[in-house]
Amino acid sequence: MKEAIRLLQSFWKNDAEKFSAKDALSMCSFYKETTRRNASLFNKCIRNNIVLFDQFVSWYTRVATVLCYSGTGEQIKSRAAYASLCSAIVSLMISIRHQVTLGHDLAAKILLRSLCEYVETLSLLLVEPGLVAEFQKEEFSDANLFWHRNVKSLKARKAVIRAAVGDSLDEKFLTEWLEWLREEDTILSLAAHPSFVAASMTRFLINSDDNPDGPLEWPPFLGYVSDFSVRTLRYAILTASTPVIIADFPFGKRGKLTGQMKFDERESMHVAIEKERIVLLSVIRFVIEEASENPAFTASLGR
Repeated sequence: MKEAIRLLQSFWKNDAEKFSAKDALSMCSFYKETTRRNASLFNKCIRNNIVLFDQFVSWYTRVATVLCYSGTGEQIKSRAAYASLCSAIVSLMISIRHQVTLGHDLAAKILLRSLCEYVETLSLLLVEPGLVAEFQKEEFSDANLFWHRNVKSLKARKAVIRAAVGDSLDEKFLTEWLEWLREEDTILSLAAHPSFVAASMTRFLINSDDNPDGPLEWPPFLGYVSDFSVRTLRYAILTASTPVIIADFPFGKRGKLTGQMKFDERESMHVAIEKERIVLLSVIRFVIEEASENPAFTASLGR
């Protein structure tokens, strides 16, 4: 800290002015004040959805841990694709949670857009393990080629749904489901790509019970918990659901995955993953069938 202050003093130094640490806005103070103000904005609905979301973060954390650190070096190397994707998913999910709790829903939506693509890629490799070698061959100079060939424009989603459901797939259901995904993705794209609508979300108070004509006590761009985060968390939950449902990942009991792990009932982490999967399946069913009708889980702006 002292080194940084001396550096800034050298930048500010001239005959007329001298730099003092008091001249710089204290971000630590901002974070503290934002946290204090947001504490009163966490309504029951937002808190409940964070609790549900945390269950998925917990499951992915366990999965990433066993993939990254269990077994011999050769075994860990053989499942590097799955381990790397799960690690990135955990990082993104924790970051989304931080942004929501800090009151930066726009940033949370931008991160959610990336989370969608990472989960789609993981899901694709679960149902089509033959693509793992292609995924891992990517060089830095053409790192997006796999995404363009296999993930972009709903390619991965369609492949995953067809593989998971098989011949019993209802084409009408597929059409409706993909249309809903497109609607949600449009919102995320508006956030990720600079637009007036998205940028304006950081300027105004947007909770359902706010008075837009009242005095502004705290700039929203410094952090303001919003009811819109309910929709963000809900879509994040459904996005993260696919690997939970398919292929008994990470143990691959229904199919042969590249570098699949063998379930060992003596391993507490393995047992915890399977027990938590059962809980998550119930959460997924609740979110799809009941959450939208339950006022404790659905904000007026988050439907």
